[in-house]
Amino acid sequence: MIAPLSKTRTILSFFFHLKNRLSTPLQTLSFRTFFIMAFFAKTLFFLHAAAAQESESQAISGCSFSYVKSCDSSSLPLLTPRENELLAPLLKGLVILGDTKNCYSSGLEKLEGFHAFGLSHCEETEELSALVEKTYLNHPLDKERLQKLKGMVSNLCSKKEGPAPVILTPCQDLSNGILLFIIAEAPKSDGRAGTKNRLSSTEGTMHLNENPEAERSPAAGHRERKEGEIAVADDAFPKLPSPPPSFPLQDEIMIPHLNALVLVGSFQEIRKEGIEHLDGIFVVDVNIPGGAQKLREEMTPLFIGKPLTQHGLQDLKKRLLAYFKSRKMPVVAIQIPQQEITGGVLQLLVIQGKLGKVRAAGNRWTSSERLESYVRLKSGDDIDENYVISDLAFMNRNPFRRTDVIYTPGALPGTTDIELLTEDRRPFRLFVGAENTGVKPTDRERLLAGFNWGNVFGFDHVFSYQYTASPDFHKFQAHTIQYSAPLPIRHVLVLFGGVSFVHPKIPFPKLRSHGYGVQGSLRYDIPLKPTQSYLHELSLGFDFKRTNNTVEFSEGPVIFGNNVNLTQLVFGYNGAWERAASKTTLDGELLFSPGRWLPDQANRNFQSLRTFSKNNYIYGKLECTHIIKILSGCSLSLLGKGQLANRNLLPSEEFGLGGYDSVRGYDEREQNADNALLLSGELRTPVWHLI
Repeated sequence: MIAPLSKTRTILSFFFHLKNRLSTPLQTLSFRTFFIMAFFAKTLFFLHAAAAQESESQAISGCSFSYVKSCDSSSLPLLTPRENELLAPLLKGLVILGDTKNCYSSGLEKLEGFHAFGLSHCEETEELSALVEKTYLNHPLDKERLQKLKGMVSNLCSKKEGPAPVILTPCQDLSNGILLFIIAEAPKSDGRAGTKNRLSSTEGTMHLNENPEAERSPAAGHRERKEGEIAVADDAFPKLPSPPPSFPLQDEIMIPHLNALVLVGSFQEIRKEGIEHLDGIFVVDVNIPGGAQKLREEMTPLFIGKPLTQHGLQDLKKRLLAYFKSRKMPVVAIQIPQQEITGGVLQLLVIQGKLGKVRAAGNRWTSSERLESYVRLKSGDDIDENYVISDLAFMNRNPFRRTDVIYTPGALPGTTDIELLTEDRRPFRLFVGAENTGVKPTDRERLLAGFNWGNVFGFDHVFSYQYTASPDFHKFQAHTIQYSAPLPIRHVLVLFGGVSFVHPKIPFPKLRSHGYGVQGSLRYDIPLKPTQSYLHELSLGFDFKRTNNTVEFSEGPVIFGNNVNLTQLVFGYNGAWERAASKTTLDGELLFSPGRWLPDQANRNFQSLRTFSKNNYIYGKLECTHIIKILSGCSLSLLGKGQLANRNLLPSEEFGLGGYDSVRGYDEREQNADNALLLSGELRTPVWHLI
């Protein structure tokens, strides 16, 4: 596309070229001939101008500032309504062009999200992208918000030297929700304000406007886009020139000796005087994860008492942001307000994302009120991701749903909403199955059936029942139940137990060949505060077991003895550390029986089932699993587990070797031991779905 001015020059050049080719001087031509030539030139001019105007109206961008129409004038009502009327119901994208030396073809209206081209001098492109996506995208656009958006772009794209750039808004159709800005150089002025010892927009920082919170709200809720990822086909995008290389910051010393760093949480806390005597790092109205002392220990050796350059200032901001992010507070923005720095004291404004609303989405079988009640953060609280992760893990204990958290822009500036995106299913399941986990005296085959109820009486409790039997329904039968109840204090109460009956085949028919087993257990799980990507919890519990045989837990000779009551206290710890390519789990238990306190709990009762066993004992169990994802969906599983006891235990408490959960290829409990160590490694193929 040729610019209209260029077309004008082409027409005039043609006219004078025609004049020079005439053998007769121009003044000797007849008036009629001259009038015909002038009319011909004027006709060509208007034809070209009309074509240019039509071409320009069809494009969203142009080739040079010499013909880009500015819509900032009140005579052009498209982007400047008389009142603060709505310009676009939903702003879907912002495209910023900083290099207009080459032509940009149409198609920019298809670029949703934030896109910037040719902003080589803008040091804050990433921060600008985050703030735009957080505060403006997917929000209505009116005149007031347009002016604030232009001011924010101008502030963040200010060069180190010279005044802030001018943001042009060429005439455009906003019906598609895509807004175009063009950054133009402002006229240079010799009377530019600012001194060497004053932080301003000319030194890579920003001036504060009347409502900076609306412009510099923390970035959250924007979907991450991989580098080079394109949401539509490549041929739908305009052909854009490659941006010029970025120029590095000049390592100019801004503060010869940084005496103090003051972090403030609001604009009202910024001081213009009375802080020259400060020395060290000070925090005013900012929630520092880990405490202010921890921040001082990390930052003081790096910056306090040393010169602060432009590079150092950027490094300081990056380290502060990394500090918050590493401690699960990612919704944070750091500003450098205009200030006097002659005294060697630097003030930084830390804007922490505040929670707006919590809302559930996608759930069908779980009430929104129930899901939202799991989030402990309240409206106006700082967004601490440790709490969010902990609450998310707590609500995902229910096996009938999966909930993920998405941060979305809040209705008010500086706020972030939490959306609980849930995929759930009908909270009731019937199941049947068959397996070979039995022992030889009662047949190895097992038939089973049961149900799971995932929302008992609407309280989000889970109740399960299972019936298990040998194929003849005589040698073995068992009924087991489990009830899990999440408590309002973010703890979980688990009750489980069962009863079993055995009638094994024995070589001596006259001997007793029927037995039973009863168990009732309690576990009280206490989730601990997560650390980084590590979730863990403590568990306190109690077991009661009563039996008169060893059939269920041994491949050896069948033993029927006295009735035995076993009671023990249980202390447990388990954790899970999940990363992109691996997952590690750790489970440990310490079990302790203090001695006899019930009938049928004497040592002779214990010894009728196991020689040298007693009613007081202590033993511990530890299991660690590490799964590594490798190529083509395969994984490598490494398992280590063991047990250590102070004396002989009953078979129900011994470490069983053999079976699918210990040594594959061997029958269940081919070997029992009080003290044992098992190391295992498996190469697993991808999961195959048969249905």
